[in-house]
Amino acid sequence: MNPIIKLIVGILITLAGIAWYIFPEAITSLGFSIDPINSLKMIISGVVGLALIIIGVLLIWIEAEEIREGSLSSSGESKEEK
Repeated sequence: MNPIIKLIVGILITLAGIAWYIFPEAITSLGFSIDPINSLKMIISGVVGLALIIIGVLLIWIEAEEIREGSLSSSGESKEEK
């Protein structure tokens, strides 16, 4: 597919997403009986805990790798020698 067409499709999808939250009355006129702002708040409040878990595990993983690399270099063995 042509990159220009992909760009236009991306812009249209982005504008549709923005319109979803800016014009909630248009959504109810389409037959949806939801409030998009309240739905967004519910999703964000539900994802916060999961995001904290993922960020925490990522930090633990990064620090464990740094500690492991530090212990290898202090024992006289470097990464390049492996």
